Amino acid sequence: MQIHYLVLDSKISGIFNLGGDLSLFRDCITKKDRKGLYAYARTCIDTIHGFIVGCRLPLTTIALVRGDALGGGFECALSCQVMIAENGVEMGFPEILFNIFPGMGGYHLMSQRLPHKQVERMMLSGRKYSSTELFEMGVIDILTEKNSGHEAVYTYIKDSMKYHNGYMAMKNVRERVHSITHDDLISVCEYWVDVAMNMTDRDIRLMERLIRAQDKLATQDLQREYNKHIA
Repeated sequence: MQIHYLVLDSKISGIFNLGGDLSLFRDCITKKDRKGLYAYARTCIDTIHGFIVGCRLPLTTIALVRGDALGGGFECALSCQVMIAENGVEMGFPEILFNIFPGMGGYHLMSQRLPHKQVERMMLSGRKYSSTELFEMGVIDILTEKNSGHEAVYTYIKDSMKYHNGYMAMKNVRERVHSITHDDLISVCEYWVDVAMNMTDRDIRLMERLIRAQDKLATQDLQREYNKHIA
């Protein structure tokens, strides 16, 4: 059976994706393990590019963002060809807070949706943006009410299937006009690794604060899932 849609979603309430493995980043940087950090980054690029090109199949990739998406998590959502988000979630690039930049396709992907100067202001601010703001800016394709994301996905699928040939043609045109090649992403990714390897002790300490915050959120979500399981 032909698969027409691939949907990325999260089962964790309030979180779509909190970003990269910051503990691994820290360890690779402190140990000067450039090879290890690049291997991680290369794997991220391989995955993200697959979403960008629809796995090189006649299908549409959809990100259903029902929780916060930060850093690499935001890049992951942006890599999908259609982005649907619920009200009340936040997204952003916190990388500047520890003195690096989004290196897994963020600049390329945001530049498909916003002017370059606006992309740079967003990335240099380090702030989180609400889904409402991002929808008004044109970053999000469909904004829906909280807890109605699944219905919004099925509505989009139903509508697009009526004109599937035209929808697929438009997707292919966009890829030709605003193409993002694997080589483009790898070039920036390699530079990101170089920049990351130059992070200072102060930058590492700031990263560790984010690691603790990330771990705290993950622990809280695991506890909620456990409570549901035993209820």
